[in-house]
Amino acid sequence: MEELRILDQAAEKLFDRVLQSMNGKFSIESKDAALGVKLLSQFDQLRGYERLYVHKVTELNSGAASFLLLLAEKHTRLVKQLRSGLRYEEDVEEIEPLLLFTLSHDIGKVLIRKETLGDRIADIFNREDIDFADFPTFSRKYFVVGDKPDLVRAYFPKRLIQALEQTDEMVVEINGRLGLARTEKNLSEALLLQLIHIGSEITQF
Repeated sequence: MEELRILDQAAEKLFDRVLQSMNGKFSIESKDAALGVKLLSQFDQLRGYERLYVHKVTELNSGAASFLLLLAEKHTRLVKQLRSGLRYEEDVEEIEPLLLFTLSHDIGKVLIRKETLGDRIADIFNREDIDFADFPTFSRKYFVVGDKPDLVRAYFPKRLIQALEQTDEMVVEINGRLGLARTEKNLSEALLLQLIHIGSEITQF
């Protein structure tokens, strides 16, 4: 994971424009990229990239809620195959917004992602999926695993469940009290606004 690289100007302008539209709702403070590198290094799901550069580490604080919004430049290498059977490598670069937030309780290591048919079948035998009886829609949409299931059921933020119920695209990883939310999609205005909304909802203790 790297912190030094010049950000694409179009991405920077888009990010700044969306953040400027939040003036009045949040106090906005830029943080050092090194802080973003340090925090993101705690999450497993970002370790599979060839290179990962951290840009625009920004704190949004409304008094009732505080969270970080970052831009990560991801570089990965895909192996593709032509109809002839010939294989070749292709470098893929994307700039993805990331949401970092803190929880009121340490709930261990948790991974939340869209539930698949394979997950449902495997869960019949393994019983790994952590379900929430009061939130059946969320439990149908998302596969939740953690190393401390009882703490997850007791202290998992209801506001986060309610926010995730509105979409089935989010991937969330929690390490203790620190959480990372992302959609694994390229930067867009709609995606930035979605992450800001979720950050505001789930960090109001």
